[in-house]
Amino acid sequence: MGRVTCRLMNRRAVISCAIALVVSALCFLSGACHSAEPFTVIVLTHSYLRGNERIAGDGYGVQGHNGQALWEKFIGWHESVFMVLCGHTNVGRLTSRGRHGNEVHQILSDYQGWHNGGDGYLRIMRFVPREDRIDVETFSPVLSEYVKTPESAFSLEYSMR
Repeated sequence: MGRVTCRLMNRRAVISCAIALVVSALCFLSGACHSAEPFTVIVLTHSYLRGNERIAGDGYGVQGHNGQALWEKFIGWHESVFMVLCGHTNVGRLTSRGRHGNEVHQILSDYQGWHNGGDGYLRIMRFVPREDRIDVETFSPVLSEYVKTPESAFSLEYSMR
């Protein structure tokens, strides 16, 4: 359960980590964040949010850190982390301040419980640097339609300069 990968591109680092990280994986992630600075970091994980709250316990029979522990022991400590993308249960989002005052946008996207196993819905994120904004949309290429609810179509402020 401690699998972690890291990719660097265009002054951004994307860190992908498995569910229920163990202590050694958290140490690796912290080192990756320190070495990635001044890059900005997006963390990809699973079972981190439930709705608009971090998961404090999820009932999985595996040892490791849940969403709240991941925030407390890793994400909240690093000012380079600006976004967490996760799956597991429906949709949700939360914006929190890390220990350095940095905003961290946390976004949950999981459509498997929707009609027909999700009808192919996916999140589209457009980064708009001139306006310091990230536009988020939910789209189904299967149905060729967008979901227009506030949980599925929104904008996030984020300084990209």
